[in-house]
Amino acid sequence: MSKDSNSFGRLLKFWRQLHGFSQEALALELDSSTRHISCLENAKAHPSLPMVEHLATAFSLKERDRCYLMLSAGYTPEVASVDFNDPNYKWLRSAMHRSVTALDPHPAALINRYGEILMVNRAWVGLYRQLFSEEDLNHQANHYDLLFAGQAKAGKSALGDNAMALVIMALQQEALISGDVRYQPVLQRLVENQNTPANWAELAAKLDPMASYRIQLPVGAELATFFAVNQTVGATGPASYVSEPRLTIVTLYPENLNTDISGFGSHCYSHPLLS
Repeated sequence: MSKDSNSFGRLLKFWRQLHGFSQEALALELDSSTRHISCLENAKAHPSLPMVEHLATAFSLKERDRCYLMLSAGYTPEVASVDFNDPNYKWLRSAMHRSVTALDPHPAALINRYGEILMVNRAWVGLYRQLFSEEDLNHQANHYDLLFAGQAKAGKSALGDNAMALVIMALQQEALISGDVRYQPVLQRLVENQNTPANWAELAAKLDPMASYRIQLPVGAELATFFAVNQTVGATGPASYVSEPRLTIVTLYPENLNTDISGFGSHCYSHPLLS
């Protein structure tokens, strides 16, 4: 047995002792048996999903710790969506505003797990206003839709195909693991996009997923290559990928250090999501 095969049992024992439960008392609380609690803690039995949920309730676990317990038992937690614009998240919006603004003159956008754009900086607006009219850009609500449209502007390339394949594969995996139907609309749009390579799945399967990928976008009269770097903003630890609000800052860094991006943030463009 590997040292990590009993993560659930260790967490169960940790929370049981923290809350002052003996195995007998916890068994009574859960209408279970002392033997079953002992087997769970020693990896001689696997917990059912209802049992994990009952334990989380018995220990009054908040979302982060409930997610840890669920993940340790091999279950994907169901996490309720939260509204980024909720008054309770004013502190988070302020922090994200500072983070995204500080990235100028590198184009940056804050997105949620479905790619919906929540906040952008001046350089982002400056870059994309070279490619789209003010009206068209203002109506681009999803980062991935915009990414694919940008690749169409740049023209067919292996870099563009790889980027689109990696994005679709990542979203597809998220949808399959989580069972979250809210991924389906954007997935369908991207798969059916006329610029998406027909063999995107086979292509992505041969590529190593990373926190960044390369894309090409027109900059003035030139075609520039950028690293699209994703930085996840969420709960600390293994539960980060399921905890809400799960946010990502996507920043574009030119591959060629001589690419002039100084002018991206210098224009007085407006945008409804400009931070």
